[in-house]
Amino acid sequence: MTAPALRRTAAVVLLSIGAAACTGPRARVSDASAPLAGTRGGERTSVELVPARRVPGSSGRYSIRRTPADERVTVEAAADALASADAIFLGELHNSTEGHAAQLALTEAIARRRGEVILSMEMLERDARPRVALYLSGAIDRENFLEGTRLWGNWAEHYEPAFDFARDNGFEVLAAYGYRPLASRVAAYGLA
Repeated sequence: MTAPALRRTAAVVLLSIGAAACTGPRARVSDASAPLAGTRGGERTSVELVPARRVPGSSGRYSIRRTPADERVTVEAAADALASADAIFLGELHNSTEGHAAQLALTEAIARRRGEVILSMEMLERDARPRVALYLSGAIDRENFLEGTRLWGNWAEHYEPAFDFARDNGFEVLAAYGYRPLASRVAAYGLA
């Protein structure tokens, strides 16, 4: 059996998921980190980011650990481990500056290896896709994009840098979250 050919474009999926939702085989979660996982052909590779203040000898704002061996690795080593995956899921805690810095560093490193990525962002609702496309193409400016798009309160600090990286490099950005009013209605009343 031959291995499938490496796809040119990897999907990097930014997910805001709580620590309880992050647990699973080969993914370890602490109170201040989230797993970063890639899948290729059913095989899963996982790394974990840990705030530097919890890692003796760390020189950066975060440290990345390969799980389950709990081996500390660099952003470059993590990108090497994840870059061949078709989909890379970068979970995060909403207000973790360190986590967002790790996501961006890994996304940049993976893009250097792959040449291109598709950034899928849970932080953008699906109905914003036309506006996202207009902004990415330069048809509207930042102010118009911000005014007409429902964005999370920490968009500028935590999510816009990854969005800008994708835009500046001509990468596709997918608005992946469900339409918020509909999601709220389902949460309140169920699917029936």
